[in-house]
Amino acid sequence: MIFLVTMLLSSIVATWPISFGSTFSPTETLWGAGAKWAANGGTKAAYVSYYDNLVAHPDLGNATDYLSRKEEVSFILDEEGFTVDTFGDMPPNLSQYSLVVLEAYFACEPVYAPAVKSYVSNGGGVLFCGGAIAYLAQYSKNMSVGWDLSGVADWFGASYYFNSGGTAHVIVPNPLGTGLSAGETLEIHRGFDAAATGYMNADSQVLAVWEWGSPFSFTHTYGQGRVYWQSEITNEFPQQPWTLIISYSPLGTISPWGKVSVPAGSAQSVTASPFGGYQVSNWYLDGVAQNSTVTTFTVSAQMAGTTHTLQVQFSTITPGPTSTFLISPAVEPSSVNDNFTVTVNLTNAQNMVAWQVVLVYSGAFLRCNDLWIPDDNVFAGHDVDLLPSFPSFYPDFYDGYSSSFIGSELVNAYRGDSVNVDSGVLFKANFTVMSNGSSAIVVAVESYPLYSSWGVYWPSVWLNITSSFGQEYLGSQCVVLTESPLAGDVNGDFKVDVRDVTAATRAFGTVPGDLRWNPRADINGDGKIDIRDIAFISKKFGQHYP
Repeated sequence: MIFLVTMLLSSIVATWPISFGSTFSPTETLWGAGAKWAANGGTKAAYVSYYDNLVAHPDLGNATDYLSRKEEVSFILDEEGFTVDTFGDMPPNLSQYSLVVLEAYFACEPVYAPAVKSYVSNGGGVLFCGGAIAYLAQYSKNMSVGWDLSGVADWFGASYYFNSGGTAHVIVPNPLGTGLSAGETLEIHRGFDAAATGYMNADSQVLAVWEWGSPFSFTHTYGQGRVYWQSEITNEFPQQPWTLIISYSPLGTISPWGKVSVPAGSAQSVTASPFGGYQVSNWYLDGVAQNSTVTTFTVSAQMAGTTHTLQVQFSTITPGPTSTFLISPAVEPSSVNDNFTVTVNLTNAQNMVAWQVVLVYSGAFLRCNDLWIPDDNVFAGHDVDLLPSFPSFYPDFYDGYSSSFIGSELVNAYRGDSVNVDSGVLFKANFTVMSNGSSAIVVAVESYPLYSSWGVYWPSVWLNITSSFGQEYLGSQCVVLTESPLAGDVNGDFKVDVRDVTAATRAFGTVPGDLRWNPRADINGDGKIDIRDIAFISKKFGQHYP
């Protein structure tokens, strides 16, 4: 099974106005400095651009959308002193260039990875833009690609690709000789479809990060060559109409709905029509309750280029029993390098059309390998889609914790399709134990609206639960540990049996410093192993954990 990380090409279309001037934005400044660093004194560059790639392969997209992008990159390279040759596909002879800029996703294929690696090893410089590296690691000709970079990690500098967003900022003073200061803002990216990397090589140098700590840019040396990676090039957004994304619960209709482009300076009115027996209970603008029950709600003019959400809630169906998420097993005794799988179940859900769940765990102790939805899941028998950008993995989620996201939606929910769940499976997740210790894998639920694949926002889940601040930690967890908590478990196999009695007997009569001393057999901690310890183990005989 292939697990995908969605990368939205639309996020780069027409968002790079040409900087015809000598002053670059901070993001452009860092990108240009990265190009010079990677070239290591050279001045001849090969630029594999989106524009030229789509000219060469028009079936993959509209080239004219990326002409301004090509002009901007070419201008930055020219200002940095490069002479530039442009290509639509991978250049046949990399060695004649001191810098290769890989921007066009579809020009990058795994078949070229050995040549790029050899080029870097022999002294070449490569600048990767956004998700291009993911296409060099795994073959794809659409805007979804696998997240595993382990096949190129040794020379690239990171082994994981995922989506991030928000605000990016510099974390080191004067990176690559620029005048940028630590903490300076580089990018304000709306949504979470921007590129990020994780599981960095020890010798990779991160220069800037997204607000959750995932790398925005980094440098890496391999052999005699250099690699520079940066998520974005500019933080300028076109000053055009503002956007309103309108959604509703399945107890009525709304007009207009979906994504609406509103002319700059204009307001937008939206009319809700509840089904018989229901009424408007509230409107939510950008997630904030407006305390209004009118059937026609007007949103005043918003700042040009910004995106806002409007949701109407109708009076709900009488809620059933409290919905519960459960993870099994509840306890997972493990050893370092063990793989294990957990299952997340749902009970007592009424009129469910979509769900989104987060697993939170210690990133130093556990690595999430896969998330998947089995055939016998709660939506079995219905047409479903994975929610956009899922499954997603955030190795550096918060304060040493990692997280993994997954979600699903009913394709025909807008036509009234919904599911009542007494008890059923949502998804499964596979983990590897990375070190000794313990961690809880905690189940949480997103309370932010979910962006559906066909263009509107759903509430996160239509369940009888309440949420706050974005993620509600629901209490269900799987405790993973590598050391037995049982007193009397001398050999640490999570049970007390004859092997433990034998191990303690071998150490009988010893004290610290003796050759046969076994501290785990000193049950009462009095610094010697005697009949009291043997008696305690015998008393606990037959116990196991869990």
